Amino acid sequence: LTVVLFTGTIFLLILPILEARMLDDRRVLLRELNETAWSLLAAFQAQEAAGEISRAEAQARAIDTLRALRYGPESKDYFWINDMHPRIVMHPYRPDLEGKDISGFSDPNGKRLFVEFVKVVRANSAGYVDYEWQWKDDPDRIVPKISYVKGFEPWGWIVGTGIYVED
Repeated sequence: LTVVLFTGTIFLLILPILEARMLDDRRVLLRELNETAWSLLAAFQAQEAAGEISRAEAQARAIDTLRALRYGPESKDYFWINDMHPRIVMHPYRPDLEGKDISGFSDPNGKRLFVEFVKVVRANSAGYVDYEWQWKDDPDRIVPKISYVKGFEPWGWIVGTGIYVED
């Protein structure tokens, strides 16, 4: 009976608490990583505002910089940019979507994730959205994901990054 109670306590109480705490820690990490990407956009926009470069040049530099940024154990975690319509401005693993209206794009459960990103940004200027997406650079593997998105008002952009729940 003692072994059963001990095992039950581990599986029913301790592991769920540990899982929730780990997920909360990852959410904080997502927000901080996104803030870094957002600050890069702000730096390029500041150069534009100072008249050092044109808006087109500032945006092109921002896109190129974020397209190249990777993090994570395999350096396959990434950032993307969409606008408030929503259209994909830049996605390193889905360049086929760039410039396209993705308001109807949904995950396998029917969640229109890019519309959700816009809703979150309009309501709170930043926040988390859960959905399903392809595993890193493998379009045949769809898994649960949580992303943090933040609006970049001067250009009407949203920058986002996410983690796979399986991680």
